[in-house]
Amino acid sequence: NYIVSSGFAIYCTKLGIETLLNLGDDFVYSTYPPIVTYCRFGFIYFTFDIMAQYVTAASDPELQCQSLGRRLRFFALHKGDQILHHTGMAFIAMPFAAFFIYDKGHIVMAAFTLHEASTPFLNVYRSMKLLNKTESWLFFANGILFIVSFFVFRVCSFPYLYLRYKFLSGIPSLYEVVISLPWYCNLGSFAMSALQYFWFVCIVQQIYKRYRQCQPQHSKPS
Repeated sequence: NYIVSSGFAIYCTKLGIETLLNLGDDFVYSTYPPIVTYCRFGFIYFTFDIMAQYVTAASDPELQCQSLGRRLRFFALHKGDQILHHTGMAFIAMPFAAFFIYDKGHIVMAAFTLHEASTPFLNVYRSMKLLNKTESWLFFANGILFIVSFFVFRVCSFPYLYLRYKFLSGIPSLYEVVISLPWYCNLGSFAMSALQYFWFVCIVQQIYKRYRQCQPQHSKPS
């Protein structure tokens, strides 16, 4: 499942970069058709991934003797955030992007696909934890790459969109950019940015905590 997830993330990153490079100067109406095709069929991956995560969780020997209802309840309790995210992406965000705003906003779609750039490093992090390899230098190197990619492609994504709109439209200040946009655009950007900032702080704290735990403990001199 981690391999499939990483492959999908690499494809999304490639598509996002291609989209940004092929868009014109019209911030709203510049289009790149392949990203619309991705939105029309991307729901298949999210549906598959949530099913694969359930099968993986249900294969636990302690759960195999439980009823289907108990296994589903266990999965919902432990993977509720993934279920909510994947369901929202597969049946709300992607259909809306593909069939209602397909002729505009491709730069925003590209920014969202680039959010997947940090996923391969997250999968390596999880895999190494399962293999008890959390004390190796590779684990911490991967952690640094995870933090950097998350910061660049998630935390900076919405500030980048505002800055690019500022330069393309010729608006002199970011404040004027903000007040020139509809309130719901600013509200959505603020909400998504706040979520990315929250996750970023949590990630840095976890990596730092793991690093401190693996440092040799020196006894104090008597």
